[in-house]
Amino acid sequence: MSIIETLTDNKNRSASNIRTVLQKKGGRLGETGSTTHMFNNYGIIHIERKKISDEEAFEVAINSGAKDCLTINGIHEVITEKEDFYKIKTNLEKRIDSFKYSAIEWRAINYLNLDKEQSKKMIEILNSLEELDDVQNIFTNTKLKIE
Repeated sequence: MSIIETLTDNKNRSASNIRTVLQKKGGRLGETGSTTHMFNNYGIIHIERKKISDEEAFEVAINSGAKDCLTINGIHEVITEKEDFYKIKTNLEKRIDSFKYSAIEWRAINYLNLDKEQSKKMIEILNSLEELDDVQNIFTNTKLKIE
């Protein structure tokens, strides 16, 4: 399952283009909002680890009202409720001059494990969707097996 975010001046054209790609690849387009129950909408902020210590990142994030703060692969990931994202981002900007990444995104609640063949097919679908001009973001709840 995936959530596809678009930015368009013609909703019908975008839906038609997405539907066509999915049908050609064996998928189908659900109704608006039909998969959102499988995802949470969070604010995500990535801070390079060299800009702030683990303890300070955690302290600033939690004191600003963040939901969580993790350290992964050289970055601090601050997770916020969608509604608190801009308030927390503003608080963090008082201590940190720039972020590696910040956005509101959909995070899967549970993941589906795909085998190698299913993963290959999913990658083809994602690549085809990415080529559409109106598609801005794609969030999926699949764990791809690549080898």
